Amino acid sequence: MKKSTKKICSVLLLAGAMLMSFTSCLNSDDTPPFTAEDAHMAFLAVQGTHTGKLIFQSTENGVNVNDTVAISWNIQSDSVMTINNFPFQSVAASVQDSDIRNAMLAAAPQNVKCNIGFYSKSPVAFLINPLMASFSATINGTTKQIQLAFYQNINQSMGLYDTSGRFAMQIVAAAVLVNGTQQQLFSQGIPLFFLENK
Repeated sequence: MKKSTKKICSVLLLAGAMLMSFTSCLNSDDTPPFTAEDAHMAFLAVQGTHTGKLIFQSTENGVNVNDTVAISWNIQSDSVMTINNFPFQSVAASVQDSDIRNAMLAAAPQNVKCNIGFYSKSPVAFLINPLMASFSATINGTTKQIQLAFYQNINQSMGLYDTSGRFAMQIVAAAVLVNGTQQQLFSQGIPLFFLENK
């Protein structure tokens, strides 16, 4: 699971460059209105299952390092996407409470349903609004429901696919809740990058 820092940094720089170049193309004032037919065409370009890697920060010997795990996501319609087997460990390094952090490290991956909305067809671009992910854990003899919330309706939570077949996505973790009560807010957000294998 651990990769060389140099390789991960180069992948992150590439992903950042892709996001910047795509979004700059989308900010033109002379762009015609985006129609329902455009959204359907954009969906057809990316529908189905995609495999790649999730890039995130973890902790090794008390030091934050970049890490990756294999992951897949499925775009079922022009409004629904599922991230398969999302690992809670991808945000655990940022959790302050050691009991909750350890529970997240031990938690089984969960599918995360996302509401999506296409807004460009060339390149294909869509907003991603992940629903809350949750699992049960026993902490100090008590069963607790631990939930991970994601930021909604922000520009940084998006997917991009260009004509050369490059596919990158990012979602942003917002907070950890325990039994429905906010335990920790990630005020700066925790970016989670997805890159499709090519």
